[in-house]
Amino acid sequence: MSDVASYAVRDGIAVITMDNPPVNGLGNALRAGLMDGLNKADADPAVKGVVIIGSARFFSGGADIREFNQKRLPPDLPDVNDRQDAMKKPLVAAIGGFALGGGLELALACHYRVAAPKSQVGLPEVKLGILPGSGGTQRLPRIVPMAEAVRLMTSGAMLPVEKAQQYGRTFHQVGRFTPTSQTCSACGAKDGPKLLQVRSWQCGACGTVHDRDVNAARNVLAAGRAERLNACGGTVRPGASLARPSEPGTHRGAA
Repeated sequence: MSDVASYAVRDGIAVITMDNPPVNGLGNALRAGLMDGLNKADADPAVKGVVIIGSARFFSGGADIREFNQKRLPPDLPDVNDRQDAMKKPLVAAIGGFALGGGLELALACHYRVAAPKSQVGLPEVKLGILPGSGGTQRLPRIVPMAEAVRLMTSGAMLPVEKAQQYGRTFHQVGRFTPTSQTCSACGAKDGPKLLQVRSWQCGACGTVHDRDVNAARNVLAAGRAERLNACGGTVRPGASLARPSEPGTHRGAA
């Protein structure tokens, strides 16, 4: 994996962590890292689900403006979205802070989305005189009312996840899956409750760094599977792929 997209697997959950400060811009290296991670996860029989996560402040702010005057290298974001569409395993976007433009389109192309409280999403491209170009015009109306989707796309306004929850199967509040606390195995001190603790954490008392805890991510995937089954009234055999709540297939560009 690249320096801006790390990949780790534990207990059957692959975690792709975007790390391209300051806003996790989807530049050439990050797009390539995401594609590599998705390919690895889908090909690994030990992986049962995948989580894409950013930082606490930014899931992703969209295109990397530092590369606007540089050659754009493959894969492009629609190529990454195509790979997301083709995933045979549940794919979850774990959103903290902001998911804007291409960052939201990346999240929309996942099967499920979970978000930390006070996170916000939006498609601000219109403020630059353009429309979303990687499926946002197609996928957003599938999970929020058409009128709200049009408002967001034509105004560039941001949507708080607390409001998005009113529309049903849109963004889960990650607090539903929060473990009560983390206990340091070295000194016994308890760390405060975590949101989606898929990253390593450091004990505030003794400084010990602990490995990733993917229990919350596993709960997200299980809850998403259960919700999908409840919505369709069907059953899914073990190991079968999950259908995305929206219609299958890839759609790009403006409607």
